[in-house]
Amino acid sequence: MNANIEMTPADLGHHFLSMIKSTQNFNDLSADSIQHAIGPTFEGDEKSGSYALKLPDGKWQYGITYNFDKKFEEYSNVTIELIKATNSVDENNLPCDLVLDEYDRALKAMGFSTRPGTHNEIGGLLALHYTRKNMHVQIVPQRQNPTCVKAISIQKFGE
Repeated sequence: MNANIEMTPADLGHHFLSMIKSTQNFNDLSADSIQHAIGPTFEGDEKSGSYALKLPDGKWQYGITYNFDKKFEEYSNVTIELIKATNSVDENNLPCDLVLDEYDRALKAMGFSTRPGTHNEIGGLLALHYTRKNMHVQIVPQRQNPTCVKAISIQKFGE
């Protein structure tokens, strides 16, 4: 993954949301459309690629990945995720650059329907789910701070 120090995590998240907003059909997503929507140069090809935005402390990064599998379309997805940039990271103190409520409101404003959330055995929220046409968007909150986003992914839904 390459790094871009000029974009902020909030910018990256907003580019990701804009990509979702402008995509009416999952089949319209491609390496080129993702590259155009997000902006930075991805490493990869038309089937899979990635981009990483390292945070200033160097311990965390937001990664965007895409995978398109024509044979097994259920494995095709586009994801933005907070990931460790080093192994010596305090996982109890994660950055909170993407606020869950902002993404929840934005998806609903884009016409996405909410689906039942996924919870663990003691009722903790594991993921929120949204659908529009043939797109399923999943938001995974941080376990330590459920008001912050750990990952957002887009998959093909239905059909």
